[in-house]
Amino acid sequence: MRPNTSEIRRRPDGSIDTDSYVRCAIVMRNAHIGLVLSTIRLIFARWHERMAERRDIDRMSAREMRDLAIPSDIVEDECRRWPWQTMSDGRDALAASRGDLVAAQHPPKRR
Repeated sequence: MRPNTSEIRRRPDGSIDTDSYVRCAIVMRNAHIGLVLSTIRLIFARWHERMAERRDIDRMSAREMRDLAIPSDIVEDECRRWPWQTMSDGRDALAASRGDLVAAQHPPKRR
């Protein structure tokens, strides 16, 4: 990716002022690094949310699971997942079939 050419100065003889070119390149590189770091930060924040959700599910008692009518195999599958794995197919199917609290936690994506 090249720096914005409007910010690059030219010398009177028409050659490029290398100092301004280097400054623009450094600014763009730093902006790119900031974008990458903020993206990584968002990814880790989402993983932390998933881990907390799965930890809460794992801590629920058998009675609470029966009250919510959540099958134990879905709970076990969900709790075994790594943070970078999205929710299990069983949990998706349960949310789609019930349309109550589980679906409310994960609203459909807007188009």
